[in-house]
Amino acid sequence: NKLWDDLYIMSGFEIDVESPFPMPAKDKLGKKPKMLQYSTHRLHFKHYGRNIELLVEKALEEEAIDDQLGAVVYVAKLMKGFYASWNKDNIDDETVLGHIEKIAGKPLSPDIRERIAQDKLLDTQKERGKGHHNNRNNKGGRKNDNRKRRN
Repeated sequence: NKLWDDLYIMSGFEIDVESPFPMPAKDKLGKKPKMLQYSTHRLHFKHYGRNIELLVEKALEEEAIDDQLGAVVYVAKLMKGFYASWNKDNIDDETVLGHIEKIAGKPLSPDIRERIAQDKLLDTQKERGKGHHNNRNNKGGRKNDNRKRRN
């Protein structure tokens, strides 16, 4: 279709051929596209972005306290990761919860704050396993012949 439209335009709409598509209208030739409407919403924290603000709003709309707690913990861990990608230093849990409250425009319920602090739900450090060094133990008495020895 684009090829035939270009052919009509190059000929000044005077060509008389049988095309599988109708001739385009002359008035649509010089029209500008419509202006895009950009969001005028100011972000509270640019390093989190608009989607985090939407997630915080959805998380605090949850009815059940357990669902709300799970959603807040998920968003808070995501916020910690985003903060770490933009800044060199780590962010503590109270600061993240303060940012959530500022984005939401209302304080978190004391139950949620208490359970997050009590159970340490925002800790991202994984516990290390003990004694599982399978890759080191799988040699089975074979030598590593892949390296050349230097004398």
